[in-house]
Amino acid sequence: MRTFACITIPPLPTTSYASYLHMNFYYWLRYDVGMFEKHNAKLIYLTENGYASDQEDGGVAGEQLDRIPRHLFVRRFDLFCFCFAMVTYCFDIISDVITAAFHYYDDRIGPLWWYYKALVHGIHFRMESDPIKRRKHFCRMIEAERDATLLRFFEGFLESAPQLIIQGNILSEYLWWHFNEANSIFELPRWVYVQLISMALSLLSVCWSISIQHRSLRMVRPDKVNMHPHESVLQLIWRFSTVASRFIVIVLSVSSYEFKVVPPLVLHFLVSMAHIKALQALNIPSRGLEEGLTLINAAIHTFTPFNMADGPTRWRYAAAYTVEAIEAILFFTFWMRDNSIQFPYKKEAAVLSGVLFVIGISVMITYYSCFHPNRRRHFRIPAEDDENSPTS
Repeated sequence: MRTFACITIPPLPTTSYASYLHMNFYYWLRYDVGMFEKHNAKLIYLTENGYASDQEDGGVAGEQLDRIPRHLFVRRFDLFCFCFAMVTYCFDIISDVITAAFHYYDDRIGPLWWYYKALVHGIHFRMESDPIKRRKHFCRMIEAERDATLLRFFEGFLESAPQLIIQGNILSEYLWWHFNEANSIFELPRWVYVQLISMALSLLSVCWSISIQHRSLRMVRPDKVNMHPHESVLQLIWRFSTVASRFIVIVLSVSSYEFKVVPPLVLHFLVSMAHIKALQALNIPSRGLEEGLTLINAAIHTFTPFNMADGPTRWRYAAAYTVEAIEAILFFTFWMRDNSIQFPYKKEAAVLSGVLFVIGISVMITYYSCFHPNRRRHFRIPAEDDENSPTS
Protein backbone atom coordinates (compact mmCIF):
# COMPACT_ATOMS: atom_id res chain seq x y z
CA MET A 1 0.00 0.00 0.00
CA ARG A 2 1.10 3.54 -0.74
CA THR A 3 1.33 5.87 2.29
CA PHE A 4 0.05 9.43 2.14
CA ALA A 5 -0.19 12.49 4.30
CA CYS A 6 -3.97 13.16 4.31
CA ILE A 7 -5.74 16.50 4.68
CA THR A 8 -9.45 17.37 4.40
CA ILE A 9 -10.66 20.49 2.57
CA PRO A 10 -14.05 21.59 1.19
CA PRO A 11 -14.75 20.43 -2.38
CA LEU A 12 -14.33 23.05 -5.07
CA PRO A 13 -17.08 24.34 -7.44
CA THR A 14 -17.21 22.84 -10.97
CA THR A 15 -17.29 24.18 -14.38
CA SER A 16 10.38 -11.47 -52.38
CA TYR A 17 12.98 -9.77 -50.25
CA ALA A 18 13.15 -12.58 -47.67
CA SER A 19 16.44 -14.16 -48.62
CA TYR A 20 18.02 -10.78 -49.31
CA LEU A 21 17.08 -9.52 -45.88
CA HIS A 22 18.28 -12.77 -44.29
CA MET A 23 21.67 -12.43 -45.95
CA ASN A 24 22.09 -8.83 -44.87
CA PHE A 25 20.84 -9.55 -41.38
CA TYR A 26 23.49 -12.27 -41.03
CA TYR A 27 26.11 -9.86 -42.31
CA TRP A 28 25.06 -7.22 -39.79
CA LEU A 29 25.26 -9.66 -36.86
CA ARG A 30 28.48 -11.42 -37.71
CA TYR A 31 31.46 -11.13 -35.41
CA ASP A 32 33.70 -8.11 -35.73
CA VAL A 33 37.30 -8.81 -34.76
CA GLY A 34 38.15 -5.19 -34.03
CA MET A 35 35.16 -4.25 -31.91
CA PHE A 36 37.25 -3.91 -28.73
CA GLU A 37 39.87 -1.68 -30.34
CA LYS A 38 40.14 2.03 -29.76
CA HIS A 39 38.49 4.25 -32.37
CA ASN A 40 38.42 7.92 -33.29
CA ALA A 41 35.81 10.03 -31.54
CA LYS A 42 32.97 11.22 -33.75
CA LEU A 43 31.94 14.16 -31.60
CA ILE A 44 35.33 15.84 -31.62
CA TYR A 45 36.01 15.14 -35.28
CA LEU A 46 34.25 18.37 -36.22
CA THR A 47 36.24 20.68 -34.02
CA GLU A 48 37.12 21.24 -32.27
CA ASN A 49 -7.68 28.59 -14.42
CA GLY A 50 -7.27 28.82 -11.14
CA TYR A 51 -10.09 27.35 -8.90
CA ALA A 52 -10.41 28.93 -5.50
CA SER A 53 -13.32 29.05 -3.04
CA ASP A 54 -13.72 29.88 0.63
CA GLN A 55 -17.30 28.57 0.78
CA GLU A 56 -18.10 25.48 2.82
CA ASP A 57 -19.77 22.49 1.24
CA GLY A 58 -22.74 22.52 3.59
CA GLY A 59 -22.14 18.97 4.74
CA VAL A 60 -22.68 17.42 1.35
CA ALA A 61 -20.70 14.20 1.31
CA GLY A 62 -21.51 12.93 -2.20
CA GLU A 63 -18.72 13.22 -4.69
CA GLN A 64 -19.26 13.99 -8.36
CA LEU A 65 -17.09 13.07 -11.29
CA ASP A 66 -16.33 16.69 -12.13
CA ARG A 67 -15.44 17.66 -8.58
CA ILE A 68 -12.17 17.41 -6.76
CA PRO A 69 -12.53 14.75 -4.02
CA ARG A 70 -13.01 15.76 -0.40
CA HIS A 71 -9.83 13.99 0.69
CA LEU A 72 -6.64 15.08 -1.04
CA PHE A 73 -3.34 13.31 -0.65
CA VAL A 74 0.01 15.06 -0.65
CA ARG A 75 3.14 12.96 -0.54
CA ARG A 76 6.62 14.03 0.36
CA PHE A 77 7.65 13.05 -3.13
CA ASP A 78 5.14 15.58 -4.54
CA LEU A 79 6.58 18.32 -2.36
CA PHE A 80 10.06 17.35 -3.43
CA CYS A 81 8.99 17.60 -7.08
CA PHE A 82 7.66 21.12 -6.50
CA CYS A 83 10.86 22.24 -4.80
CA PHE A 84 13.02 20.55 -7.38
CA ALA A 85 11.03 22.16 -10.20
CA MET A 86 11.33 25.62 -8.58
CA VAL A 87 15.06 25.32 -8.02
CA THR A 88 15.80 23.94 -11.47
CA TYR A 89 13.55 26.54 -13.09
CA CYS A 90 15.40 29.34 -11.30
CA PHE A 91 18.73 27.87 -12.32
CA ASP A 92 17.42 27.54 -15.87
CA ILE A 93 16.42 31.22 -15.99
CA ILE A 94 19.77 32.31 -14.55
CA SER A 95 21.71 30.10 -16.94
CA ASP A 96 19.62 31.33 -19.89
CA VAL A 97 20.35 34.95 -18.97
CA ILE A 98 24.07 34.26 -18.58
CA THR A 99 24.18 32.26 -21.80
CA ALA A 100 22.29 34.96 -23.68
CA ALA A 101 24.74 37.57 -22.40
CA PHE A 102 27.73 35.49 -23.49
CA HIS A 103 26.18 34.89 -26.91
CA TYR A 104 25.39 38.59 -27.28
CA TYR A 105 28.86 39.82 -26.39
CA ASP A 106 30.40 37.11 -28.58
CA ASP A 107 28.11 38.11 -31.45
CA ARG A 108 26.42 34.69 -31.35
CA ILE A 109 22.91 33.57 -30.40
CA GLY A 110 23.32 29.83 -30.30
CA PRO A 111 21.94 27.16 -32.62
CA LEU A 112 19.44 29.52 -34.26
CA TRP A 113 22.27 31.73 -35.47
CA TRP A 114 24.28 28.80 -36.78
CA TYR A 115 21.29 27.34 -38.60
CA TYR A 116 20.68 30.75 -40.16
CA LYS A 117 24.29 30.93 -41.34
CA ALA A 118 24.07 27.40 -42.72
CA LEU A 119 20.89 28.34 -44.61
CA VAL A 120 22.43 31.49 -46.08
CA HIS A 121 25.60 29.74 -47.25
CA GLY A 122 23.54 26.84 -48.60
CA ILE A 123 21.47 29.25 -50.71
CA HIS A 124 24.62 30.98 -51.93
CA PHE A 125 26.11 27.60 -52.80
CA ARG A 126 23.13 26.73 -55.02
CA MET A 127 23.11 30.15 -56.70
CA GLU A 128 26.87 30.39 -57.27
CA SER A 129 28.43 29.10 -60.50
CA ASP A 130 32.11 29.62 -59.70
CA PRO A 131 33.49 26.27 -58.40
CA ILE A 132 35.90 27.95 -55.97
CA LYS A 133 33.19 30.11 -54.44
CA ARG A 134 30.83 27.15 -54.32
CA ARG A 135 33.39 25.18 -52.33
CA LYS A 136 33.90 28.15 -50.00
CA HIS A 137 30.17 28.47 -49.30
CA PHE A 138 29.85 24.71 -48.81
CA CYS A 139 32.64 24.66 -46.24
CA ARG A 140 31.08 27.55 -44.34
CA MET A 141 27.67 25.90 -44.50
CA ILE A 142 28.86 22.65 -42.95
CA GLU A 143 30.89 24.53 -40.32
CA ALA A 144 27.76 26.42 -39.24
CA GLU A 145 25.62 23.28 -39.27
CA ARG A 146 28.31 21.45 -37.30
CA ASP A 147 28.04 23.83 -34.36
CA ALA A 148 24.24 23.98 -34.51
CA THR A 149 23.71 20.23 -34.56
CA LEU A 150 26.20 19.60 -31.77
CA LEU A 151 24.58 22.21 -29.50
CA ARG A 152 21.11 20.92 -30.29
CA PHE A 153 22.12 17.31 -29.67
CA PHE A 154 23.52 17.93 -26.19
CA GLU A 155 20.67 20.28 -25.30
CA GLY A 156 18.16 17.67 -26.42
CA PHE A 157 19.44 14.78 -24.32
CA LEU A 158 20.94 16.56 -21.34
CA GLU A 159 18.14 19.10 -20.84
CA SER A 160 14.98 18.33 -22.84
CA ALA A 161 14.89 14.58 -22.16
CA PRO A 162 14.93 14.93 -18.33
CA GLN A 163 12.22 17.59 -18.60
CA LEU A 164 10.15 15.16 -20.67
CA ILE A 165 10.42 12.63 -17.87
CA ILE A 166 9.02 15.19 -15.41
CA GLN A 167 6.19 16.10 -17.80
CA GLY A 168 5.38 12.44 -18.31
CA ASN A 169 5.37 11.79 -14.56
CA ILE A 170 2.95 14.67 -13.94
CA LEU A 171 0.65 13.45 -16.72
CA SER A 172 0.70 9.84 -15.55
CA GLU A 173 -0.08 10.91 -11.98
CA TYR A 174 -3.10 12.87 -13.23
CA LEU A 175 -4.35 9.99 -15.38
CA TRP A 176 -3.95 7.68 -12.39
CA TRP A 177 -6.00 10.04 -10.18
CA HIS A 178 -8.60 10.61 -12.91
CA PHE A 179 -9.10 6.87 -13.39
CA ASN A 180 -9.57 6.29 -9.66
CA GLU A 181 -12.23 9.03 -9.58
CA ALA A 182 -14.06 8.36 -12.85
CA ASN A 183 -13.05 4.73 -13.47
CA SER A 184 -12.07 5.78 -16.99
CA ILE A 185 -9.32 7.70 -18.67
CA PHE A 186 -11.65 9.07 -21.33
CA GLU A 187 -13.39 12.46 -21.31
CA LEU A 188 -10.15 14.11 -20.33
CA PRO A 189 -9.70 17.89 -20.16
CA ARG A 190 -8.18 19.65 -23.14
CA TRP A 191 -4.87 20.38 -21.44
CA VAL A 192 -4.13 16.65 -21.31
CA TYR A 193 -4.32 16.37 -25.10
CA VAL A 194 -2.26 19.54 -25.48
CA GLN A 195 0.33 18.08 -23.10
CA LEU A 196 0.42 14.82 -25.05
CA ILE A 197 0.98 16.68 -28.33
CA SER A 198 3.65 18.84 -26.73
CA MET A 199 5.48 15.81 -25.34
CA ALA A 200 5.29 14.00 -28.69
CA LEU A 201 6.73 17.03 -30.50
CA SER A 202 9.49 17.40 -27.92
CA LEU A 203 10.33 13.71 -28.21
CA LEU A 204 10.37 14.05 -32.00
CA SER A 205 12.73 17.01 -31.74
CA VAL A 206 15.08 15.11 -29.43
CA CYS A 207 15.19 12.13 -31.80
CA TRP A 208 15.64 14.37 -34.83
CA SER A 209 18.72 15.86 -33.19
CA ILE A 210 20.37 12.42 -33.43
CA SER A 211 19.51 12.04 -37.09
CA ILE A 212 20.82 15.46 -38.08
CA GLN A 213 23.95 14.84 -36.01
CA HIS A 214 24.70 11.73 -38.07
CA ARG A 215 23.85 13.53 -41.31
CA SER A 216 26.09 16.46 -40.45
CA LEU A 217 29.00 14.18 -39.57
CA ARG A 218 28.68 12.32 -42.86
CA MET A 219 28.47 15.54 -44.84
CA VAL A 220 31.79 16.89 -43.62
CA ARG A 221 33.84 13.69 -43.70
CA PRO A 222 35.44 12.67 -47.01
CA ASP A 223 35.51 9.01 -45.97
CA LYS A 224 31.74 8.88 -45.38
CA VAL A 225 28.80 8.73 -47.81
CA ASN A 226 26.10 11.35 -47.33
CA MET A 227 22.65 10.33 -46.12
CA HIS A 228 19.64 10.46 -48.44
CA PRO A 229 16.33 11.87 -47.13
CA HIS A 230 14.66 8.46 -46.86
CA GLU A 231 17.64 7.19 -44.86
CA SER A 232 17.27 10.06 -42.40
CA VAL A 233 13.54 9.32 -42.11
CA LEU A 234 14.22 5.65 -41.37
CA GLN A 235 16.73 6.62 -38.71
CA LEU A 236 14.21 9.04 -37.21
CA ILE A 237 11.51 6.33 -37.05
CA TRP A 238 14.00 3.93 -35.45
CA ARG A 239 15.06 6.45 -32.83
CA PHE A 240 11.56 7.78 -32.11
CA SER A 241 10.15 4.29 -31.56
CA THR A 242 12.92 3.05 -29.28
CA VAL A 243 13.18 6.29 -27.30
CA ALA A 244 9.39 6.42 -26.86
CA SER A 245 9.44 2.85 -25.56
CA ARG A 246 12.23 3.68 -23.13
CA PHE A 247 10.39 6.87 -22.13
CA ILE A 248 7.29 4.87 -21.17
CA VAL A 249 9.35 2.52 -19.00
CA ILE A 250 11.12 5.34 -17.16
CA VAL A 251 7.97 7.41 -16.61
CA LEU A 252 5.93 4.49 -15.29
CA SER A 253 8.75 3.36 -13.01
CA VAL A 254 9.21 6.87 -11.57
CA SER A 255 5.45 7.35 -11.14
CA SER A 256 5.00 3.98 -9.44
CA TYR A 257 8.15 3.60 -7.34
CA GLU A 258 9.48 7.16 -6.98
CA PHE A 259 12.95 7.19 -5.40
CA LYS A 260 13.29 3.40 -5.61
CA VAL A 261 14.16 3.78 -9.31
CA VAL A 262 17.43 5.55 -8.47
CA PRO A 263 19.49 2.37 -7.85
CA PRO A 264 18.37 0.73 -11.15
CA LEU A 265 19.19 3.93 -13.05
CA VAL A 266 22.62 4.11 -11.42
CA LEU A 267 23.20 0.46 -12.30
CA HIS A 268 22.16 1.17 -15.89
CA PHE A 269 24.63 4.05 -15.98
CA LEU A 270 27.46 1.82 -14.74
CA VAL A 271 26.61 -0.98 -17.18
CA SER A 272 26.50 1.58 -19.99
CA MET A 273 29.91 2.90 -19.01
CA ALA A 274 31.29 -0.65 -19.03
CA HIS A 275 30.18 -1.52 -22.54
CA ILE A 276 31.05 1.96 -23.82
CA LYS A 277 34.61 1.52 -22.58
CA ALA A 278 34.75 -1.99 -24.05
CA LEU A 279 33.15 -1.29 -27.44
CA GLN A 280 33.65 2.46 -27.93
CA ALA A 281 37.14 3.08 -26.59
CA LEU A 282 38.43 6.38 -27.96
CA ASN A 283 41.83 6.91 -29.49
CA ILE A 284 42.46 10.49 -28.36
CA PRO A 285 45.50 11.94 -26.56
CA SER A 286 43.57 13.62 -23.74
CA ARG A 287 42.55 11.19 -21.00
CA GLY A 288 40.31 13.80 -19.40
CA LEU A 289 38.46 14.42 -22.64
CA GLU A 290 38.04 10.70 -23.17
CA GLU A 291 36.57 10.19 -19.70
CA GLY A 292 34.33 13.23 -20.11
CA LEU A 293 32.92 11.96 -23.39
CA THR A 294 32.40 8.54 -21.83
CA LEU A 295 30.42 10.03 -18.93
CA ILE A 296 28.29 12.11 -21.30
CA ASN A 297 27.64 9.12 -23.52
CA ALA A 298 26.68 6.98 -20.52
CA ALA A 299 24.19 9.66 -19.46
CA ILE A 300 22.71 9.72 -22.97
CA HIS A 301 22.43 5.91 -22.79
CA THR A 302 19.81 6.41 -20.07
CA PHE A 303 17.44 7.30 -22.89
CA THR A 304 18.97 5.78 -26.01
CA PRO A 305 22.23 4.22 -27.23
CA PHE A 306 24.55 6.62 -29.00
CA ASN A 307 27.63 5.71 -30.99
CA MET A 308 30.35 8.27 -30.37
CA ALA A 309 33.28 6.39 -31.91
CA ASP A 310 34.16 5.35 -35.43
CA GLY A 311 33.97 1.73 -36.45
CA PRO A 312 31.27 -0.95 -36.79
CA THR A 313 28.18 -0.31 -34.71
CA ARG A 314 26.35 -3.67 -34.75
CA TRP A 315 27.71 -4.98 -31.44
CA ARG A 316 27.46 -1.61 -29.73
CA TYR A 317 23.77 -1.29 -30.46
CA ALA A 318 23.19 -4.99 -29.80
CA ALA A 319 24.68 -4.65 -26.30
CA ALA A 320 22.84 -1.42 -25.46
CA TYR A 321 19.44 -2.50 -26.73
CA THR A 322 19.79 -5.88 -25.03
CA VAL A 323 20.27 -4.07 -21.73
CA GLU A 324 17.19 -1.92 -22.42
CA ALA A 325 15.09 -4.96 -23.37
CA ILE A 326 16.09 -6.88 -20.22
CA GLU A 327 15.30 -3.87 -18.02
CA ALA A 328 11.90 -3.38 -19.66
CA ILE A 329 10.98 -7.06 -19.31
CA LEU A 330 12.01 -7.14 -15.65
CA PHE A 331 10.15 -3.90 -14.88
CA PHE A 332 6.88 -4.85 -16.56
CA THR A 333 6.97 -8.37 -15.06
CA PHE A 334 7.39 -7.00 -11.53
CA TRP A 335 5.03 -4.05 -12.16
CA MET A 336 2.20 -6.23 -13.50
CA ARG A 337 2.39 -8.51 -10.45
CA ASP A 338 2.57 -5.68 -7.91
CA ASN A 339 -0.99 -5.40 -6.60
CA SER A 340 -0.12 -2.27 -4.62
CA ILE A 341 0.23 -0.39 -7.91
CA GLN A 342 -3.33 0.16 -9.13
CA PHE A 343 -2.31 1.96 -12.30
CA PRO A 344 -4.99 1.80 -15.03
CA TYR A 345 -4.43 -0.15 -18.23
CA LYS A 346 -1.23 -1.88 -17.17
CA LYS A 347 -1.37 -4.41 -20.01
CA GLU A 348 -1.97 -1.71 -22.62
CA ALA A 349 1.01 0.30 -21.39
CA ALA A 350 3.28 -2.76 -21.48
CA VAL A 351 2.06 -3.75 -24.96
CA LEU A 352 2.54 -0.22 -26.29
CA SER A 353 6.08 -0.04 -24.98
CA GLY A 354 6.91 -3.48 -26.38
CA VAL A 355 5.40 -2.78 -29.80
CA LEU A 356 7.28 0.51 -30.10
CA PHE A 357 10.54 -1.20 -29.18
CA VAL A 358 10.02 -4.01 -31.73
CA ILE A 359 9.14 -1.49 -34.44
CA GLY A 360 12.23 0.54 -33.68
CA ILE A 361 14.58 -2.46 -33.70
CA SER A 362 12.99 -3.76 -36.92
CA VAL A 363 13.47 -0.41 -38.65
CA MET A 364 17.05 -0.25 -37.38
CA ILE A 365 17.86 -3.70 -38.81
CA THR A 366 16.20 -2.75 -42.11
CA TYR A 367 18.17 0.49 -42.21
CA TYR A 368 21.53 -1.17 -41.63
CA SER A 369 20.74 -4.12 -43.91
CA CYS A 370 19.27 -2.33 -46.93
CA PHE A 371 19.54 1.44 -46.65
CA HIS A 372 22.79 2.28 -44.88
CA PRO A 373 24.75 4.98 -46.79
CA ASN A 374 27.89 2.82 -46.85
CA ARG A 375 26.09 0.46 -49.24
CA ARG A 376 26.45 3.22 -51.86
CA ARG A 377 30.15 3.74 -51.23
CA HIS A 378 31.20 2.34 -54.61
CA PHE A 379 29.04 4.96 -56.37
CA ARG A 380 30.76 7.84 -54.64
CA ILE A 381 32.86 10.31 -56.67
CA PRO A 382 36.03 11.56 -54.94
CA ALA A 383 35.84 15.11 -53.62
CA GLU A 384 38.65 16.40 -55.81
CA ASP A 385 36.72 15.31 -58.91
CA ASP A 386 33.53 17.05 -57.84
CA GLU A 387 34.72 20.60 -58.11
CA ASN A 388 33.59 21.11 -61.70
CA SER A 389 30.70 18.67 -61.65
CA PRO A 390 27.06 19.88 -61.63
CA THR A 391 25.53 19.94 -58.16
CA SER A 392 21.95 20.35 -57.03
